[in-house]
Amino acid sequence: MNLRKIGVIALAFLLVLIIFSSYINEDEKGERVQSSVKIPKIIIENLSVRAEAPVLDETDILVDNLTLKNIGNGSFGHEFNSGKVFVRITIEGKNVTKEFEEYVHLEPNESIVLWKSTVPLEFERFPGEYQYTGRIWIINETGEILDTKNFSVKIPTAKIGDMILIHMGDGKKFDLRLNSWHTEPYKDEMDVILNMTIKNSYSRKPEDMPLLFGAIMTEKGYVLGYRTSHTSFFAHNLLPEEEITGELRISGIPKDWKPVEAKIGCLYGSIDEIVILD
Repeated sequence: MNLRKIGVIALAFLLVLIIFSSYINEDEKGERVQSSVKIPKIIIENLSVRAEAPVLDETDILVDNLTLKNIGNGSFGHEFNSGKVFVRITIEGKNVTKEFEEYVHLEPNESIVLWKSTVPLEFERFPGEYQYTGRIWIINETGEILDTKNFSVKIPTAKIGDMILIHMGDGKKFDLRLNSWHTEPYKDEMDVILNMTIKNSYSRKPEDMPLLFGAIMTEKGYVLGYRTSHTSFFAHNLLPEEEITGELRISGIPKDWKPVEAKIGCLYGSIDEIVILD
């Protein structure tokens, strides 16, 4: 092989190295450019969900302390995005969806409590429904799902023999023991009678006895009795540790309708539990 051929081969090899090197540099440059792009990433950091039944045929799913966090390396809420998000709540098996529109601004590694007050989701409740599962969705304005979180909640329940609390609006509390229940016929209807004991367990002074009323859920799904209930308790002050036993009578239930649940209400107060009538 003469020197001329060797020179041509060497020159070709050198050109290949230069071209290959330029590709590598371009790839490395592209990676550097791509890695320098700052992108926010929004997640649900914290969430509190609970369920209540303020009346027997309604469920309230209550959401609070919904906290979002930006775990990305870019800001959310200016420049490339407006900060608009949609918070969607869905309940499994109930065809219930509620959506809220919010604006947030989050720097990298920053958190924000989106809802400082409780946001309710209300829907119809049927006999035997105590447990619900659902999902919270965080969606941006282009429809991209940023994060989701599942939840499971249960309405508080009680049975005969249980002790439950009466919460008064002024912060006071009373113990309420469910002793027994039975029905009494009256013409074409019947009354449901709940025997119970109220005790002033938490105060060091006499307290006005709470005024109670009630309603019944039947197996047919009908709720009756909020306007036709009364108690046999004598209205007087309860001394500390004093208790009194009496009856809550709920009237107007057709004889052929089976009572399955009771809800005890309190004037100027509340009772969380649904009473299951076995």
